[in-house]
Amino acid sequence: MSVNESFENVFSFFNEVVETLDTKDETNAIKKTQHAIQELEKLHEKQKADSKNALKVLLKKLEISKESANHKQKELEELQQSGLLNNLQNDNKQLDKENTELEHEVKQLQNEYDELLIEEKKLDLQEQKEESSAIDLTLLKIGLYRELGIDAVTDENGNISKCHIYNSNTNNNHTIFFPNNQDYLQQTQQSFATTNLIWNLCTSVNDNDFINVDLARGINNNINNINNI
Repeated sequence: MSVNESFENVFSFFNEVVETLDTKDETNAIKKTQHAIQELEKLHEKQKADSKNALKVLLKKLEISKESANHKQKELEELQQSGLLNNLQNDNKQLDKENTELEHEVKQLQNEYDELLIEEKKLDLQEQKEESSAIDLTLLKIGLYRELGIDAVTDENGNISKCHIYNSNTNNNHTIFFPNNQDYLQQTQQSFATTNLIWNLCTSVNDNDFINVDLARGINNNINNINNI
């Protein structure tokens, strides 16, 4: 039973005495009151005993702590007398100095590393910018060709083998077949002739006779026919 419960029982008993008090039963009331007082005294004695025991435990802990402190102080004095403590302190100072130097070197290396990362990032951005410019130009050309209805087809060697052309005026689809040897495209005259032919096939209002054009048979005749339409 806890202390609080004991007090509650005592007070409950006193309340019971007051409620049941009768002039005819004064003797019993006095006996009950005396019994309650005795119970309260027992409770006080128990509390005193518990407090005394707790105090003994605390005093024992304090004694042990003092003994431990005295023992450590004695060890410290012995170290000071033997000079080991001074050596340890000197070693600690040297270690602190070395740690400080290492931290400084690490900081310098970190700064150099950060600078290298920045330079690398700049180079990457420059390369991306250059690649983006080149790609954008190519995409622009491809987009323009697609808008005109031109779709080039390459072979396994990466050379243009044929070109599909859609004429929005006549709703016709044309195909130009390029010869295997495409050196002629590097010549100004042939390059101009090919461009002119493709343009006419894209824009002509009457191109029914030229659905398939084979450049290997001679581009000039086809150009003349287109121009005469």
